[in-house]
Amino acid sequence: MAFFDDLGKVIAEKGQGVLNKTKDLTEITKLSVKIADLQRKNENLYQTIGKMYMDRYGDHPDEAFKEAVHNVQENLKRIVNYKEDIKILKGYQKCDSCGADVQNGSQYCSACGSKVKEEDIVAEAEVVSEEVQEDDFREVKEEEIHAEAGTEQTPETAKTEAEA
Repeated sequence: MAFFDDLGKVIAEKGQGVLNKTKDLTEITKLSVKIADLQRKNENLYQTIGKMYMDRYGDHPDEAFKEAVHNVQENLKRIVNYKEDIKILKGYQKCDSCGADVQNGSQYCSACGSKVKEEDIVAEAEVVSEEVQEDDFREVKEEEIHAEAGTEQTPETAKTEAEA
């Protein structure tokens, strides 16, 4: 009987050890989730700080931030241009009088009532189409080349390469 008593004690001790390990793993998982949550919150705060900095100091950034601020401003300009290109491709144009979006084929602007110029629609769509085909794909290709080479393209190197 002593054998079975000893075996019962060993099983109870091992079971308690497994239970303790399970509790530890559960606690580790809970702490890891809390860490990940705080890291996500910090990333959001970093973004908020960056946006606040751009709003407040974007026109006169500190020397250390000049290049990054310039890049953000250039990206924002490009985003606006791309959105305009999308509108043109979807069949909208800007009203010359008020700047509102007007559906192609409309004779009058629904916002201000001004007469819409039909001849600008076709010419504008052709320009956008050519720009999208040439500039954007050349740009993507240059970025891919630099990514594959492990080099980063700065505005200075991009200008130098464009001139070459």
